[in-house]
Amino acid sequence: MADNVKQNVTLEDLAGMIKRGFDENTKEHQEMRQDNKKMLQGLFDLRSDHEEILKKLSQVA
Repeated sequence: MADNVKQNVTLEDLAGMIKRGFDENTKEHQEMRQDNKKMLQGLFDLRSDHEEILKKLSQVA
């Protein structure tokens, strides 16, 4: 029965759907970028900690 149902969709409706989809994708993209920045900062922190440990070990040896 759904095959027989026709919808009247205006250009404004389509534009609204596209805009909502774009806004949702943009928001998700921004959230992913923030997550990536946090992970990258975590990696830099680990690297810094690792370098500090190596420096201390070289002083002991």
